[in-house]
Amino acid sequence: MIRIEMNFYGDLIYLNRDFSDREEMFNEIGTVLIEKGMVKPVYIEEILKREESFPTGIDLGYMQVAMPHVEAKHVNDNAMFVVTTKKGVEFENAEDDGIVNSKIIFGLIVKDSEKHLDFLMKLVELYQKEDVLKKIYDSNDVEEVMTILKQNLI
Repeated sequence: MIRIEMNFYGDLIYLNRDFSDREEMFNEIGTVLIEKGMVKPVYIEEILKREESFPTGIDLGYMQVAMPHVEAKHVNDNAMFVVTTKKGVEFENAEDDGIVNSKIIFGLIVKDSEKHLDFLMKLVELYQKEDVLKKIYDSNDVEEVMTILKQNLI
């Protein structure tokens, strides 16, 4: 089993939070990440650019998710932001044309490109656990979500 060093921070867990669009979400969260020194100052620009070229919206059937990320060279620390939203945030579908109204967004912040792929695979494994994703989506407790993530991703 691959062990990945990943940090989870309560101030990067946004539960039941609605944003007007993807850009607003990336601007708000990106500003926090930049201020914390977790990413390089170009992070917001790079994540918006990457989503245009490599969309990350996924329709799992029972839930729509997204896993936006940037290249490792734009990252200073391993972490993740999580957004749950009743309204959803629109992402282009990673698998085909169309839009996915993502209800959970897992923002990957991984500074090692080899571990980046390992962590993406761990996240895809999490997508197979419908009960776990629904628990994250329904939660109003940041600590509970961090515990679930730690149990399932590291």
